[in-house]
Amino acid sequence: MSEPHVDDRDTPCGAVEVNAALMLGRLDGALEHAAAAPLRLFAARILRDTLMAALRQDGHAFNEVRFHAWFAGLATLSDAPPRTGHPPRVLCEAILTEVAHSSWDALAGTAIAMATAFLAPQDLNSQGAHAHVLDVINDARLVVADDERERREPLFISLAKLHGHIRRSVRFAPQQRGFRRDIPYAKQSPIDQNAPPLWAIELHYGECLRALGWLRPALPLLGLLRVDALSEDEPELARIKRADALRETVHSMHQKFVEAVRLSAFERGRLSDRRRSSRAPAVFELLAGFGPMRSAQIEVLLKATRLGVRGMVAMLESENLVERRTIAGSHLYSVSTTGHKAVPKAGETIGVAFSTDALNDFDASIAHLDTLLGWSEDE
Repeated sequence: MSEPHVDDRDTPCGAVEVNAALMLGRLDGALEHAAAAPLRLFAARILRDTLMAALRQDGHAFNEVRFHAWFAGLATLSDAPPRTGHPPRVLCEAILTEVAHSSWDALAGTAIAMATAFLAPQDLNSQGAHAHVLDVINDARLVVADDERERREPLFISLAKLHGHIRRSVRFAPQQRGFRRDIPYAKQSPIDQNAPPLWAIELHYGECLRALGWLRPALPLLGLLRVDALSEDEPELARIKRADALRETVHSMHQKFVEAVRLSAFERGRLSDRRRSSRAPAVFELLAGFGPMRSAQIEVLLKATRLGVRGMVAMLESENLVERRTIAGSHLYSVSTTGHKAVPKAGETIGVAFSTDALNDFDASIAHLDTLLGWSEDE
């Protein structure tokens, strides 16, 4: 296998890697200078999206509304059982437990809190599934630990070696279509060659980046690994795909952070006149961060009474900040799709840690990369 080099920045491969590194540094710097409230919102959104991405990788089909209704105990995750994958509640319980041990306090605390508000119905035929999910997570931890040992290697050499570890892994390498009989909760489980449990490695790789000094908070990086980047047939193309997957994953996280900053600023502006004892801003933060919830979940998270939550929600609804959807006879509350769309004033910034010139330079470098790769907006 050919390894990435550090002296080819003007090549298409090098250009992709440079832009991925720029995006990684942009996210790292923004998080370093962020206030506590935006970080809480960001951590909640990252946790929610991590759960959804892992479930989808595992073969479950659903939309965002269905996920929140399921998480709130109001519906099943999907109308049809997946052909592959683990029972959804078992999978999310394992991920919440794992993330609760994150070295980033904001993310760990959010996982601990949301585990108490996890009301999804119990899975059927889940005997032995929990042990199997834990085995997958433990194996992923070992794969990432192998990549972390050599701490002085450049980022993309390390990333290439991670893919090498995956290719040699019995658990995580893409498998041929067939049946596996080693899963304890099903005698025969069809395995798709394009669906190894890469979510487990992506869950841990942020800890590796933190340990190597590339990212201060350890973030789950779901979307980092692509099956088509594991092939050794076209090493240069695989190298581009590895770097581009990193860039896209980190760019998506940066967008979530920018949205968290905007929502936090909006919350302060609209709810700052409330008396200090009011807990309505806390409800808004929960819904803006993790997403739609029912009253029973808010009660647990805020340690509030049903009557108290009803009053908080009523106040937010009167301000057009929260809307409700009725599912299975219960209300699922969410941030209003129109009430919080405040348009920034001319020249107003939202608190990112980079100047306009720096961001323009970054956008120009991305455009140059697209030209090198022959991409266009019409594709």
